[in-house]
Amino acid sequence: MRHQLRKAKLSRSTKQRFALWHGLCRSLVMHGKIVTTYAKAKSIVPFVEKLVSKGKNYDLSAYRSVLSFFRGADRK
Repeated sequence: MRHQLRKAKLSRSTKQRFALWHGLCRSLVMHGKIVTTYAKAKSIVPFVEKLVSKGKNYDLSAYRSVLSFFRGADRK
């Protein structure tokens, strides 16, 4: 059953919403902070927590999965 698995729609279509989440997560990881609304910040918390958990694991597959989430971000 899918009880309480709803995500915030943020008045966007599915593709726009995922693009927004990816952009916000990338900005948060690259710059350390973001300026956005409370609803948007609250909606990216699960994504960022998963990225941090993967980042703690120092292996090639974790590195590649985190990089694939950022979709071609600068590898600095």
